Order: sequence, then C-alpha cells, then structure tokens
Amino acid sequence: MLKARFLIALLVLVGVASCDNSGPSYEIAGYTYCVPTEYSVPDVPWAPDSPLYSGAGFAFEACLRRTGKADCPFPANVDGGTFGEATTVGNWRVERLPSDSHYARILRDPLSSTELVSDTLAVVTNPNMRQWFVVRVSAVGDPAVGQEHAHEEILAVCEERIDYRGAGGDRRSYIGCSRHAIRDTLGISYGFESTTRAPDDVAVLDDRVFAVMQSWRCDRE
Repeated sequence: MLKARFLIALLVLVGVASCDNSGPSYEIAGYTYCVPTEYSVPDVPWAPDSPLYSGAGFAFEACLRRTGKADCPFPANVDGGTFGEATTVGNWRVERLPSDSHYARILRDPLSSTELVSDTLAVVTNPNMRQWFVVRVSAVGDPAVGQEHAHEEILAVCEERIDYRGAGGDRRSYIGCSRHAIRDTLGISYGFESTTRAPDDVAVLDDRVFAVMQSWRCDRE
C-alpha cells in the first residue's frame, strides 16, 4: 500500500557531483539534472532497495514542504516526489498492470464499486481499502445489466488525511493523492493535495512538475 505522505520523498539515491547552486547533480536518461539545495532531499543510504538507488533518479521537495519560499516554482498543492528514468516509475495504465498486482486485484474485485464523475472520470472504492482510485474510463457500462466500466488508467490514488501540525494542536483534514506519470524516457511520482475526491487537473500538474524538472537540466549550453 502506498505511503504517499512521504515515503515517496524519502526514496533516494546517491547524488554525484556538485552544481553551480551547490546542490547535487544526477545523470538521468542521458541528461544531467542539478537539484537546487533548497529542494533537494538528503540521501537515504539505509534504503538500498529503492528503485532509484542506482542513481537513475532523485527525490525532491516542493511547495507544501517549502511554505516559506515565495517563489516556489511548483504548483502550491504539490508536496514533493521522485524523478528519474521511466523504468523507475510505476505505470498505472490498466492494460499494463500485472494481473496479480494489488491494484489489478482491486479493480477486478466484485466488492469494488465504480462511481462515475463524468463521461471519462470515475472513482473506484473498495471496503477493504482506505484509499480510492481516480480512474479514466474509456467506455461506460451499466452494472445493472452486467456491463462493466472499462478502466483505462489510474490517474491518482487518494485518501483522507489529517495534518496534526496546526498551531495550538489544531488538526486539518484534507485529501492527499499520489500520482505517477511517464513521458518518453522520463518518469515522475509525486504527492499532492486535492480539494475534490476526483481531481481532474492531473495533466496540468504533470506539465508544471515536468517543466520544473526540465528547468533543472544543467547540461544545456
């Protein structure tokens, strides 16, 4: 089960040389990325099983973790993640999910229910799982007559969370989500807060997070 609050930000790797900003640099898919020190996550040498440990990626903090930085380049609701080669990122395309994987089993489970949010967006819940899936549907079926919805891709995995860090012990309830995205040879996993159970702006978030990653490339003339 994902621990998106932030195991994902603790999965890192061995940084290599220093860049002009004194932060670590990483070789990923033939490119060099220099991570600014203020967004860099320290190496975690006791996590050798991390898929990024081989040096194929890095972890980063974003705006929710850097609340005092007014010029944070990330969307305000993103709290960090990992970036690396596409092979280090889980693929949530339903057709590519291993048949015995946890997510595939949940989608097939007769106890799971699908609530349509729009013609292409749905929420899948299961009584044995606190998280829910936000999925893209390619075809809308009618369960009443035995037709299943065709799930195309898991867009996010979300859950209700409580933030205990409020002043005076105040607690804040919110929806926290995890997201995987692959573009060509690169992949990214990140966490974000949502104001709805079925966030429909993940493509916009992907664009902005990938744009920050590309701005950190330091092998350009």
